[in-house]
Amino acid sequence: MRFKFLLLSVLIFFSIPAAAETNRDAVSSNELPAGDPFGEAEAIISSSSNAEDTIGEKADTVSSDILSGYLESRALLLHSAPKQEWLFQNANKLKLKLDKSFNRINFHSEINFSYYAGHTRLCLLEYLPQKQVKALSNLFGTNFSADVYNYNYNNRITVFRAYGVITLPRVSFFIGRQPVTCGTGYVWNPVDPVNKKDMLDPDYELPPLDALRVMLPLPAVKGELNCAYGFRNNFKDGEFLAFIRAHAWLDWHLVYAYYNYHKTDFLTGLTTSGKRSLIGAAFAGQAGEVGIHGEAAYHTGIKKKATAYFSWLAGFDYTFTFQNRIMAEFYRNDSGSKNSQQYTLQSWLSYINMEQGCLGKNYLYLSSTQILFDITELSLSALINLSDSSYCLMPQYKIMALDQLDILLRCMIMDGSKGSEFAAVNESGELRINFYF
Repeated sequence: MRFKFLLLSVLIFFSIPAAAETNRDAVSSNELPAGDPFGEAEAIISSSSNAEDTIGEKADTVSSDILSGYLESRALLLHSAPKQEWLFQNANKLKLKLDKSFNRINFHSEINFSYYAGHTRLCLLEYLPQKQVKALSNLFGTNFSADVYNYNYNNRITVFRAYGVITLPRVSFFIGRQPVTCGTGYVWNPVDPVNKKDMLDPDYELPPLDALRVMLPLPAVKGELNCAYGFRNNFKDGEFLAFIRAHAWLDWHLVYAYYNYHKTDFLTGLTTSGKRSLIGAAFAGQAGEVGIHGEAAYHTGIKKKATAYFSWLAGFDYTFTFQNRIMAEFYRNDSGSKNSQQYTLQSWLSYINMEQGCLGKNYLYLSSTQILFDITELSLSALINLSDSSYCLMPQYKIMALDQLDILLRCMIMDGSKGSEFAAVNESGELRINFYF
């Protein structure tokens, strides 16, 4: 079976030694699998502080502007299983970033210009097993229309981020549309109820949140306290996130969240909304030369309107002297199903409409990345649903030709039994070019 071939391929790839040492310094084994939470926003404060050091004793009216961004062009080949054909899509994005600093006040804004060509209409029913499509058709009878499940890629201009940072001696305020994230996991973040990562592309940027955030440094524990109140639709229907980071051998993250949940009954069209609370903890650091990380979170419904559940993950990474980095991450989600026979039409529709991030209970992510000739990376990743034995194999080749240019070639190969999670996902190939300025 191809599932056994997958595991054999991953083991072989992990055991390949490098042909020769390269001149680039090996990636530090201290590198964590995920970036510093709130790091992008806080980097503005750091850059502002550096600017003040160079200014010295100049007048308080000094200000500076920085314009940057990137152009991203993606050529996608998508396989349509029902039509037995390959579809082409060209997705382009121009991101413009503007940073302006004025004394202790910093502003950051990002505007995305998105343009699509080729195949711009995706039918979500193609991600459903045929058994579930037939059940959906029989349920609605003559009123059933596949057009309801079409998703259109429309050209658009989006204010992706726009927020200000006020830096005072003992407190910083972040106001506006900003990134609000926490956790140490790479593919999953159980302690982060605000953002939902794409399992198949966890590195891609997450949507922002309109929020007011306060950051207080905690020098005694070498960390800080972050408190954020965010909202997506209106101010009253907001979400609260409190996050403490401390260092004691490992980096520890303690999280409390009060957030919204929405559950749509796709068979009746009714939507249930409510509040959940979350208590969680995460850690990241080193055990000798091995990087370790983990998260655990308990989700419970307010006033018992939603079922409580537990989720957690554990992972490690290690970098060899020949510049090969391996990483593994196991994820357990108690709200998922034990096997594909327990996947219902309702859970499938929630999954393809992105109301829930996954179908199963147990997942495993494996990856190996080899640096070649200083400017290229060859990697092989495998995402496995252990609950239904389906998987996605993702080989990737990246060229960092110039400081301003990245070229990425990747494909996704899916397999599994009928009715399993990844067997329903279309295989695809992608060429992604990013030019930074």
